Amino acid sequence: MHEIDAPARLAEASAPVNGAAAYRMLLASTPDAVLVVDETGRCLDANAQALGLLGSSRDQLLQRPAAEIFESWPPRIDQTWVTGEVRREDDIRIPVHIASSLLPETADAGPRFVVFLRSLHEGSGAEAAWARLASIVTSSPAAIIGSDLDGVIVSWNPAAERLYGYTTAEAIGESIRMLVPPGGKDTISPALERVRRGESLRNVEVERMTRDGRRIVTSVSVSPVLDTSGRVVAVSSIAYDITALRDAEQALRLRNRAVSAAPNGVVITDTTLPYSRIVDVNPAFEAMTGYTREEVIGREFGFLRGPGTDPAPLQRLVEGISAGRDVTETLLNYRKDGTPYWVELRVAAVRDEAGVLTHFVGIQTDVTASRAAEEALARERDLLKAVMAHLPDPVYVKDTASRFIRLNQATAQTLGIADPEQAIGKSDADFFPESLAREYLADEQRLFATGEPMLNKPERQSVMGNQRWVLATKAPLRDAAGQIIGLVGSNRDITEQILLQEERDRLHAELEAEIQRAAKVQAQLLPQAAPDVPGYDFAGICLPARQVGGDFFDWVSTPDGRVRVSLGDVMGKGLPASLLTATARAALRSLAEAPLPGAIDTVNRVLYPDLVQSDSFITLFHASLDPATGRLTYVDAGHGMALIQRRDGEVEPLRQRGLPLGVQEETAYRAGVAMVQPGDTLVLYSDGLPDARPDLQLDPAGVAARLDGAHNAAAKLERLVALAAEAGARPDDLTLVVIRREEAMAALAAAPATPERSSR
Repeated sequence: MHEIDAPARLAEASAPVNGAAAYRMLLASTPDAVLVVDETGRCLDANAQALGLLGSSRDQLLQRPAAEIFESWPPRIDQTWVTGEVRREDDIRIPVHIASSLLPETADAGPRFVVFLRSLHEGSGAEAAWARLASIVTSSPAAIIGSDLDGVIVSWNPAAERLYGYTTAEAIGESIRMLVPPGGKDTISPALERVRRGESLRNVEVERMTRDGRRIVTSVSVSPVLDTSGRVVAVSSIAYDITALRDAEQALRLRNRAVSAAPNGVVITDTTLPYSRIVDVNPAFEAMTGYTREEVIGREFGFLRGPGTDPAPLQRLVEGISAGRDVTETLLNYRKDGTPYWVELRVAAVRDEAGVLTHFVGIQTDVTASRAAEEALARERDLLKAVMAHLPDPVYVKDTASRFIRLNQATAQTLGIADPEQAIGKSDADFFPESLAREYLADEQRLFATGEPMLNKPERQSVMGNQRWVLATKAPLRDAAGQIIGLVGSNRDITEQILLQEERDRLHAELEAEIQRAAKVQAQLLPQAAPDVPGYDFAGICLPARQVGGDFFDWVSTPDGRVRVSLGDVMGKGLPASLLTATARAALRSLAEAPLPGAIDTVNRVLYPDLVQSDSFITLFHASLDPATGRLTYVDAGHGMALIQRRDGEVEPLRQRGLPLGVQEETAYRAGVAMVQPGDTLVLYSDGLPDARPDLQLDPAGVAARLDGAHNAAAKLERLVALAAEAGARPDDLTLVVIRREEAMAALAAAPATPERSSR
């Protein structure tokens, strides 16, 4: 290197004799970059050339230690130029010539170094330096772009071609704004403005668009380019593609969010740590176990096991982890509060790029509910198996082809086999006659088609000549989706009931025939014709609620010209009551000539034992009518349903009442007397009428009112029958007697008899 006299001149100019003005003038006028540094390495002063060369403002430079700028500090005190490197504000190292000198101490300042810097772009080494710089730019993996202060591209290295897709020829002369995506934020204009002010930008993330339209994320550093005078003349930008990095970071954030949001507990262990200790868990793990993340980090994973944990799956889990393979086991774990819970633990091995095992990831699924459901299902299955085995009735399961897939021992016995397994896969056609098998199959195909169960259908079965009857029930068997996958059937043996029913039907038919005969006999016992009494009109009817009844009526003419009239009601209905009516009628007829009320006293004593024995009684109205005078002598034994409707419409109830027959053995009945005048009507009725019409229960006048307008006994009788029929079905036997005395009686003329009406 050649020697120069600039350091010496600066030292002379700094002498007190020359003054500060000369110092400043020399500092400003020298073409080299000059720095003044004290003995501590602090920059005291610098000229504009130094600021431009180092890319710093004055304030920035004065705060930088000299050791950050120079390769070695303190410098060698030598006014000879040597080659070295300095570091700019933007961390770029540039080659320079360096010369240094020591200024003398003064009263105001200690020793100071004066360092001269000259860019290698000047002088005989410029070409080599530029060549080295060009080589660096060409081989750099970073995209290095040079542009003027308006952003027009002036240089474009190979890395820029690879990154952005434009060749150097395509890029030179274009605006660097072509790299901004449509609609993207303009980051270039503010950056150029800052560079014009001499500022640099470091590692700014911006979105750029490649020649083929792809959007990429780059990290860009932008610096000003200075000339030898320190003036900003161009812009240098260095860009790195960080798209993959940002995508990886986004994917990592997404995975972290997914793990945090996962409903299953996630735990991660590090195999590089002793005993593969836990390094992370997600919130679901905390919620599941009751432990916080801070409480489990650094612990061994086995801390969740407890006294009920089965060692067998735990051992398999340990063996799988030790072998570095994925493993899944179901374990009983314990929460922080000591409550047990079942988990399905899936452990996956994680390896690095070299295949080295680094971590295990465990995913815990709480299966307590499903485990309980499985155990309940198993219990139900065992219970069903036990119930089927011990049920006395045949129970079986068939598939949709009507083949047996399960049956109990009772079913096997009905099929004529010893072991239920012998029927598996077979159908009814293998055991029953063809006609019966076809019938059973048709029922089952109908069930599969409609989904409707068959309930308690009587079926005849015949196996090996043995006949029997069953009540067959078949219901569809469905899977979890509701699809029919078969049927469940059961049979209740009703052979004994069928035989009993047949015997009951036979006996019932016999009894029905007997009752019909009894009804015929009872009807024959009723009066077949009315008394031949001139001036009187007789009508009577007995309508049993069943085939036979407990009501009766009777009339009989006595030798003295009187007529005995009776209407009785035996408590109860049907055959037992009908037997008592026949007995009562016979007793009354045998005493037809005996005076009242003695005849009734005798009948009560005669019937009393039978009535007590049958726990029954009889209400009775019995009267003797003198046709010549119309005098009616009567005894009412607890009946109370007799009246006379007078010609003028007035109603006279016959109220002389005593106890029903059979209530008290010794009873002295009293007779009552009433007169039946011409135009009057005597009406007797049983409780079948008020039972059918409760509104007439205590209303004799209401009963008589229904007879108005009817002019003979038969018409009045029809009115009363219709009145009872208005209520529908009769709840009790209905018996009616109507005797009307005509208004003008011809004593010697014989009136035709009125036929008696009765229901058979």
